[in-house]
Amino acid sequence: MKAYIAWILLTSLIGSSAFAQGLSGAVLPCKTNAVYLNSIGADIATAVVRTLVGTAIDTAVAYLDDPKVSKYEVVVPVDNADDLTGGTKCIFISSARITADGKIQGKSLYDSASLEGVDLFIKFQISKSSTASASGDHPLRAGILAWQYKHFLSDDCPFLRQCSKRDIVMKLGFMLPAASANNTTHTSEPFGFTIVNATANEVQNAVRLDDNAIATLPWTTSSELKGPINIRFELIETSQPNAFTKALAAAVKAQKGVIQDTVENKIKGLSDQVAAAAAQPRVTEAAKAFDNYKAAYDVALATRAAYELADANQRKVLAVQYEIQRRSAKLAETLGKAAFKLADLDWPDGGLGNLPAL
Repeated sequence: MKAYIAWILLTSLIGSSAFAQGLSGAVLPCKTNAVYLNSIGADIATAVVRTLVGTAIDTAVAYLDDPKVSKYEVVVPVDNADDLTGGTKCIFISSARITADGKIQGKSLYDSASLEGVDLFIKFQISKSSTASASGDHPLRAGILAWQYKHFLSDDCPFLRQCSKRDIVMKLGFMLPAASANNTTHTSEPFGFTIVNATANEVQNAVRLDDNAIATLPWTTSSELKGPINIRFELIETSQPNAFTKALAAAVKAQKGVIQDTVENKIKGLSDQVAAAAAQPRVTEAAKAFDNYKAAYDVALATRAAYELADANQRKVLAVQYEIQRRSAKLAETLGKAAFKLADLDWPDGGLGNLPAL
């Protein structure tokens, strides 16, 4: 309760900005002369980045081993949700305190010189689709207008652990004013992305921005944002590379019907390079499934050929074996078709042909 009261007092003192757990946040005018950093490309498109939506981040984070992760978050209260989608205001997140009058380290946050000593600085803009979804809601999209990630925020490195590479997990969501920090976000599919197994330099270069460009995150269907809301930004750094990938795999296995990954739906915004990397294992599995099907089919054919040459006593045994093998080949064909479908490949018409009954 004391911590909650202190948070209320702090946010009331600094107006539209908030500061907690090593991060600061504010909703302030975007300004046309915005700061653009890392002007070297377009979109969130390096091989180390995967873009996630839905409950994927929340569920996967729950599988992470707490001693190996450092968590940071900040909650920024907003009086009117329309400010976020009106095209004039942006969400600023920083590892240095942002004041309500738009200053950071005593200088204007719109001045690139003021960011020299800041480890983390992100500027988001939220846009709302003019076209409604099937549910009647208007999807939202977060765009990154400025990005700076000079150093890992946590220098914690457990004994005998190599910590030059880390997984970085981020999430931007919206909460109803009455919702607790542990409650579900106001959006049905929070924005989020993870930078897997990357050095500090790779993290810095993960988001690529051309001049006056925006690196876009996926569209997210949302209940309409109305009235006062709380913006919640979360950042997690692991001290062990690929920890989040393993956690995501465990989460997917446990909740296949809940997890949503934009690798499954390229329209939500995933680079061709990352999509191809994600699709490759499925193509490999499809090839393996077809090989298994062909092997089972060939075994059954060999048994059928042996049956034709066998005497009456041998045929009894071979007939049983053939029926088992024919059933096995049929099951292998079913598995092969499913693997091809997952890999977005066309199954050969008729497969390898029917294995007739004896």
